[in-house]
Amino acid sequence: MVRFTSATSIFCVFVYLLMTTCLSKFHINITNRLPNPPLILHCKSKDDDLGYHNLTINQLYTWSFRDNFWDTTLFWCNFWYNRKHAGFDVYNRHIRCDNTCYYEARIDGFYLSKTQEPGSWQKISPWNNSSMP
Repeated sequence: MVRFTSATSIFCVFVYLLMTTCLSKFHINITNRLPNPPLILHCKSKDDDLGYHNLTINQLYTWSFRDNFWDTTLFWCNFWYNRKHAGFDVYNRHIRCDNTCYYEARIDGFYLSKTQEPGSWQKISPWNNSSMP
């Protein structure tokens, strides 16, 4: 009986971990805090190309997804603004937010916050000089 209870407990813990890992939804929010012209962005993963989008001042672009079982989900984005470019991973196993990652495009680069609280924003990428796509 003890062996059965132990095996059942281990199985229940395994199912719980599987459910919380695979069924949890993650969200990416990218807000344009730049003046005109619009910010152009292109985000994708190995399996999903989210396409090109133009964001005007204070416009938000967001999407949701579930992490894969192996914890290897990766989303990256490229951004263009006024002859400048930036590109970086917005989600991978090292970039973790509780369930939403908040990004802002600003004049001096890109910022990430896991909570949107004042003082929680960290600069993660500068702009580089580049041509438009």
